[in-house]
Amino acid sequence: MLKIAVTTVEAFRSYQNGSVELEDLLKRIRGEFTPSRYMDLGSAFHDIMEKVHDRYIPERNIFKARNGIEFDYNVITKCYEKIISEAPFEVKITKVYDVGNEQVELVAKADQLYGNYVIENKTCWGIFDFERYFSSCQWKFYLDIFEAERVLYNIFCLSDKAGGIELRSIEQFSFNGYPDLKDDIRELLQGFLEFIHTKNLEKYFAPDYKYKGERLPLTYSETKQQIESIINQEELIMNIQKIKIANLLGIEELEFSPGKFTIIEGRNGSGKTSILEAIKHALNGGHDAKLLRNGTDKGEIVLVLDDGVQLTKTVTQSKSDVKLIDKDGNRINKPQTYIDRLIDMLSVNPVQFLTADKKNRVNYLLEAIPMKITLEQLESSLNGMSGRVRDDLSGHALEVISRIYRQFYDERTGINRALKEKTATMSQLKESVSEINYAPDELANKLKELENKKGDMESKKSLFLEQAVNFRIKKLDEEEERFQEAINKLRTEHEENKNHIYEHFEKQKEGIQSKFDEKYLPLLSELTAFQEKQKQYASQEKTRELVEQFHKECQNLKDESERLSGALTGLENLKANLLKELPIEGLEIKDGEIYCKDIVFDKLNTAEQVKIAVEVAKLRASELGIICVDGIERLDKDTFNEFKSKAIESGLQMLVTRVGNTELNIRSEMVA
Repeated sequence: MLKIAVTTVEAFRSYQNGSVELEDLLKRIRGEFTPSRYMDLGSAFHDIMEKVHDRYIPERNIFKARNGIEFDYNVITKCYEKIISEAPFEVKITKVYDVGNEQVELVAKADQLYGNYVIENKTCWGIFDFERYFSSCQWKFYLDIFEAERVLYNIFCLSDKAGGIELRSIEQFSFNGYPDLKDDIRELLQGFLEFIHTKNLEKYFAPDYKYKGERLPLTYSETKQQIESIINQEELIMNIQKIKIANLLGIEELEFSPGKFTIIEGRNGSGKTSILEAIKHALNGGHDAKLLRNGTDKGEIVLVLDDGVQLTKTVTQSKSDVKLIDKDGNRINKPQTYIDRLIDMLSVNPVQFLTADKKNRVNYLLEAIPMKITLEQLESSLNGMSGRVRDDLSGHALEVISRIYRQFYDERTGINRALKEKTATMSQLKESVSEINYAPDELANKLKELENKKGDMESKKSLFLEQAVNFRIKKLDEEEERFQEAINKLRTEHEENKNHIYEHFEKQKEGIQSKFDEKYLPLLSELTAFQEKQKQYASQEKTRELVEQFHKECQNLKDESERLSGALTGLENLKANLLKELPIEGLEIKDGEIYCKDIVFDKLNTAEQVKIAVEVAKLRASELGIICVDGIERLDKDTFNEFKSKAIESGLQMLVTRVGNTELNIRSEMVA
């Protein structure tokens, strides 16, 4: 039965949706995962929440976690208000599931348990994303394993600033069960079990498995120390003095003394590869009964080192035994630990490095130089811009720097594009603004004066017209009375007089209008002109405001571009400082290819290529500087001679195989 942590299943779900790389998932499963800065911060936060009274330092009014990370008093007290302090912390429980034809034991560890509620206290150091929590599987397993009614989340959104950790917000929500929850759990478990069996990872989920003896990626400081030790060594400490092989693979019995550069030559099937495989098996540990020569029940390989230590590995059908005897005949305890200290089986095959395509060649180099980069290194290089980094800093240091460089470069490109567009718009607006030779107050006063004159004239016009109308009415009434008295006698005269009155009125009206128009029309024209000028001034004022606004925006964009340029320079300097630590002068990785002194690897001459390949192999060599090289026949004669020369100069001990036309032939060579 396999034993699996719910957090590991969550990591697998993240791999399925593409947010976690396969190699990162495998590292987590193998116990090789290196916590990030934010993981350390999260661990510190949980440690303080769980033991808040023990972590308080009254003299400084701060909280300090067990790992040394400090939090401001106000930050912790605000967060602790959301914690149910009486609820127990770190509650662990297991449940066995039947998945297909096998059983698995799921291990769940809740931050807190309060009645039938599970409480998860999480830290968020980036942008809060509710979907991230909703789409996770962890709360679903917790509902089922703890038989809980609800899973409550407290999300503490924090920022890691140069001046200390700041609290941005606290988000709270909860999840409860749904009809298909158990089916979703089993479907995810089924997929994870298939992954485990396909990748042959069963041993990592055995109930009694513990992460022992696993080789973790080197930190930057460890890598630097390792490289410095290599640089300072004129010659590696030990070589193999004698090799004896009996009844392993295709070898019945063989004994030889390898030199610095030993060629194992012969036709296919003569035993060349068997020698290398036997040596690797002796140093690599483990048991493999298939190594036994056909028809035999016991095989053996003996390696005698030049410090007098003798390593003997005996292989039978059921087991393999390793025995180490020092130069005085005493048995060395924990032989595999001693061997692991002597040799690194991940050493790069220089021939593979030389003949690989550019992608794999870069991978070989990165494996040989397992640098890591820390948030502190970034902060010291980015001049306050580290908070903008979206990268999780996982992977090789040079790859991380390349990704961050690309992020800042793309951001600067976008900002410079916006700056260019705003600058062009601002220039066009400036050209459209004309000079106005009057003040806005003067214009407003003049407009008011003209409006008043216009009103006065219109009032006078209305008064004159009203007087004329009244006069007309009066005269008509008088005439109507006279007409009524002499209607019969004066009808003709009445009509003539009435027409005379109308004609007189029209003339009078025209006279009034003519006199009025002499002054009114110029006033109206002047008013219209000044109204147009006022509109023009308002438009020009708006344009000037836009120009000022664009000027400020352009300045902000320019400042941002300069900050990003500074960050890019800082990254380039950090990369240069990292590469200065390498024993290979001028070596760097650009755009997925290896360069040396600004020349791409494939364009270097043969001597330079071989030198780099050997130096890369040397980076991973330990005290026992032996490297097994298969496929040397892929090198032409000149490259082979150059390779042999550089290999001997390096101080490494190389065993190389080459296909020939004769039976097995072993010889040690010196520089041609």
